[in-house]
Amino acid sequence: MEIQITVDTQGDDAATHDLYYWLRQDRELRRHMEFELARASEASDRMSAGEIINMFVSNGIAAASLLVNVVVAWRAARPSQRGAVTFERGGTTVTVHDTSGDTLRRVAELLASEPHGGEPEATGAGQQSAPSGSGNR
Repeated sequence: MEIQITVDTQGDDAATHDLYYWLRQDRELRRHMEFELARASEASDRMSAGEIINMFVSNGIAAASLLVNVVVAWRAARPSQRGAVTFERGGTTVTVHDTSGDTLRRVAELLASEPHGGEPEATGAGQQSAPSGSGNR
């Protein structure tokens, strides 16, 4: 399965690179996923990210839980810059604005489940994510 991660950089152009390197340093995560840093599509209307992280996952359930935990640790290590992180899989997006248990559970469920047609998922702090501008891929 393929997952795309977009970081709301909030003016910190290094944020996406930081997360990319943080993910690659986790030995257990590397066992289940391959990572690639890529330029965001010019047509993308999500956040203001110039780059995205493409991930290719072999074991959905284990990797999803591990991925969420690593992203939470990365956000916690950046107390002054806690921009939202958006996960996209199969046209469905979930944007993480907080690290509540409910939000993290929903992200892990999305990443481990079968794609279902691009409907937005609830996110942290009672917000809704916007579907990607390109629809289903």
